[in-house]
Amino acid sequence: MVRKIQDFHMDTRGWWDIGYHYLIGQDGYAYEGRGWDHQGAQVKHWNKVSLGISVMGNFMNVTPNDAALHTVKGLIDCALQKGKLNHKHFTVHGHRDGGQTSCPGTAYYELIQDWPHYGGPLKPTGNDATRQTPIIAAALMILVSFAAFLPMVLV
Repeated sequence: MVRKIQDFHMDTRGWWDIGYHYLIGQDGYAYEGRGWDHQGAQVKHWNKVSLGISVMGNFMNVTPNDAALHTVKGLIDCALQKGKLNHKHFTVHGHRDGGQTSCPGTAYYELIQDWPHYGGPLKPTGNDATRQTPIIAAALMILVSFAAFLPMVLV
């Protein structure tokens, strides 16, 4: 599955690698895409200040399983420990909070709205994209992403 996503992002989108920083399988394993230190390609206007984590699966009617959710939260904790997220000033968002998409799926989106640091819809104006670091959850049919570099996470 990871190889198919990489092929799509590189061959179809023309990107140098997977657009997300990390991919997570339902087995709870995390797969490195762009890693911590490279700009992602997950949410227009927010790529410079977000870290994208994609949970692989369709989450329109079901949430990611416990193993995947544990890994998402573990990556957020890891980002905090490594200084990739500001402990006080990060927000969590669904991919749909930053664009016209159903990602990360209705069930997963409803779940993240109850997470600490959920930040709601993103409205880039002026320098807004440099003031906060969102974590964004996204699901492009089979994906759910999370993003955070400065103070934002995308799930």
